[in-house]
Amino acid sequence: KDEDVVCAALLHDLIEDVKGYTEEAVAGLFNTRVAHLVMLVTKLPDRDYHKPEVINEYLDNISKDMYAAAIKTADRMHNMMTLSEKTFEAKVRKCIETETYYLPFFKKCRKLYPRYENLFYAARTQIQPLIYEIKTFYAEIENLRKENAELKERLEELKGKGAQWLICALFMFKKAKYKCETKLKKIIKNVSHFWKMCYN
Repeated sequence: KDEDVVCAALLHDLIEDVKGYTEEAVAGLFNTRVAHLVMLVTKLPDRDYHKPEVINEYLDNISKDMYAAAIKTADRMHNMMTLSEKTFEAKVRKCIETETYYLPFFKKCRKLYPRYENLFYAARTQIQPLIYEIKTFYAEIENLRKENAELKERLEELKGKGAQWLICALFMFKKAKYKCETKLKKIIKNVSHFWKMCYN
């Protein structure tokens, strides 16, 4: 086992998340190699990592070092495994980011570094089904939200057509709304069950 790599893996979020720690501070506490690895996987506060060119440059720099690539891959796997406590929207954002940038990163690193081929392959094969499930559930939820919005719009149109029309419209709206909400709860329950089944 490489002690420097293990230390860097344990400290990978230190500079990014804990105020006052720098590459020099980590080098003083450990050594320059540990500090360099931690710095490679650290996101800088003055960069916008939502921009494609920034995140691509970040991952490209990491991919130049086998050990930094392994650390970042393990970190992303852990991030995906601990999404169960996040909001559904946060899960979707993380899935899209992972699919867009990290899956190609895993594939690239698998070709570059045969020593950690199993790690990069495992990351890709474990994360892909999660991304598919979350995106599928999200699409269903979006369709239900759209249907609900259309029903509200229709109800507004019928308000001016008299009490009988309005009563009929309200009945139809409540019935459809109940159907939407019931299906939405079922989808969210299925999502939670899926995550627990995968990682508990």
